[in-house]
Amino acid sequence: MRLDPGFPHTPGETPESFVSRLARINGLPSGRELCRDLGIGYGGLMRGDIEAVTRLCELTGSQVDTLLHETRRRVGKRYDVRGQAMAVTSFLGASVRICPECLAEDAGASKLPASVAAYGRTSWTVTHVRTCHRHGTVLVDLPAMPKLTAQDFASVVAPWLGRDPDEVGQRRRSPSRFETYLLDRLDGHRPGNWLDGFPFYAAARVCEMLGAAMVFGPRPGRIGLTADDWARAGEAGYEVVSEGPTAVSDVFRGLLDGFAGNRATPVGPAGWFGDTYVWLNHRSLDPAYGPFRDLLVRCVADHAPFNPNERVFGKPLPYRKVHSIRSASRETGISVRRLRKALDRAGHLPPGHEVLPWHVVTFDATAAAPLLRRLAEAMPMSLVAEELGVSAPQVRQLERASVFWLRSANSHSQLLGERLERASVFWLRSANSHTGPRRLNGRIRGRTDVSTRLRAAMPSQNPSCVCRGVHRWPASSGPSWREAVTTRLRSWRRSRPRQEVVENVGRSKEGMAQRSTRRDRTASYWASASSAHLCFGSGPRTPIRARDV
Repeated sequence: MRLDPGFPHTPGETPESFVSRLARINGLPSGRELCRDLGIGYGGLMRGDIEAVTRLCELTGSQVDTLLHETRRRVGKRYDVRGQAMAVTSFLGASVRICPECLAEDAGASKLPASVAAYGRTSWTVTHVRTCHRHGTVLVDLPAMPKLTAQDFASVVAPWLGRDPDEVGQRRRSPSRFETYLLDRLDGHRPGNWLDGFPFYAAARVCEMLGAAMVFGPRPGRIGLTADDWARAGEAGYEVVSEGPTAVSDVFRGLLDGFAGNRATPVGPAGWFGDTYVWLNHRSLDPAYGPFRDLLVRCVADHAPFNPNERVFGKPLPYRKVHSIRSASRETGISVRRLRKALDRAGHLPPGHEVLPWHVVTFDATAAAPLLRRLAEAMPMSLVAEELGVSAPQVRQLERASVFWLRSANSHSQLLGERLERASVFWLRSANSHTGPRRLNGRIRGRTDVSTRLRAAMPSQNPSCVCRGVHRWPASSGPSWREAVTTRLRSWRRSRPRQEVVENVGRSKEGMAQRSTRRDRTASYWASASSAHLCFGSGPRTPIRARDV
């Protein structure tokens, strides 16, 4: 049985347009009414249900494959149209877009009434196609209407047929390479560029979003883009994205370098890349956008002095190549003033950095990593005294006696200023106090460079033993290091001649000389020779007796 009056499906026509024209020629108000009378599910026909499509083709003498090719078949969360994966946002929805010249040609080439002969193209329903490739004109968006009304194509376009082109707002514009690429993919052709490996919806949207950032700035959503603006954005984005990942990385780098704000403020990638990052972040679970997210992450890791706790797309950065003085200060906990001086002396800062703020001055994080690590692990004098269980003046005496390894003529050591390397302090304590806390013994394990050099400097007759990689003094070797220090200091204070006490040392030269003499005598006790041969200094290694230390 055939539907009479009826006609076959036109290649490239949407199912909505086809049933709408059939309903109009049969005097029915809409395509839904026609499907109800024929016993065909309208929703199933639009979704590409094979039974509904086959039934309609039998009634109209149409080809099943041709009509099925134009339907929107649901595949997971996406739609398949002409073999291309599309998202919901890839379609216009409750609106109709037409080319008046195409509709006029349809009416002139058919014996059917004009309102029945004019049909809607599948390419017109794609959001990203805004130009008629055949006539070089801008597609006209008809006024908004309810969704059920928009599905009845023949009834919607009938009032617009035969009107003057200026009346309907028709304008001339050549199709862009971006739109030509999308139409080629809908026709089953692959031009052969990097975008061919992405789904249709991802390739189209990435071109528009990157192009909008390039043409209108990182925040184009705030100014409200028109259809013509999106056409410009898509063309600009396609010229870049089609070239491959290197060109896309250059766009991300340009957005990062063009950020006019203060990178010290917690704006992060949302401020650096604007709507592009926000859009990719909302689609962070879609694997189709994974390569673009990876390119943005690499751009941040390679070129941005991000904060230590910065997260991009919900994950921490995999590595860092650039530091600013501000970000390095937050990562190491060292003040920006001390850090700038240390980096400047080591030659890591560019010339003229003195006049620039801390967050603007950047340097190679990889080259400066050893220095930053030494600075971060260095201990101030107050903490050294606390760890060794002695007073601050005694720490100064140990320092002047060259007990600490870092007091050498080494350029990197001098950058530490008033700080001492943590490993050397822990070694000093673990190697000389068998009663020290176990956590200190376990933190060095005898594997640091400082501890290796210290062990190599000790003579073989040293009465030390090894326990878990840490050198200790056996309990039978006499009092602990702290007890020996306290005992020696007390005996030295008791044995001082009374005449050394000066009532008024003030600022006189005589008083200053006497204080200097006392400091020298104290240091000499710490550095005196003995049979124990404990040596911790760099340069001339002076052994220190256990009973004197």
